[in-house]
Amino acid sequence: MKLDANDHHHDGYQHILVIFNATNASVTFTDSRLQGLSLKLHPVQQHSADPATRQSTFDSQQGSATVPALTTAVFVGGLE
Repeated sequence: MKLDANDHHHDGYQHILVIFNATNASVTFTDSRLQGLSLKLHPVQQHSADPATRQSTFDSQQGSATVPALTTAVFVGGLE
């Protein structure tokens, strides 16, 4: 799920990408519309006590997010 600010405020972020991985394996989600976006794991998740959550990554060149098994990752970008 991708949210854009569109004149609204989402804690100052222009883009929010949420990936739900309910499988028992790591998944990579790729969408060309995400290419070029500068997204990073949300600061709360960057400092999570759960090491699996901290392993979630976003590749701007490929427009892909990789999320470990049984993890929900929130990527944010475009801080206003």
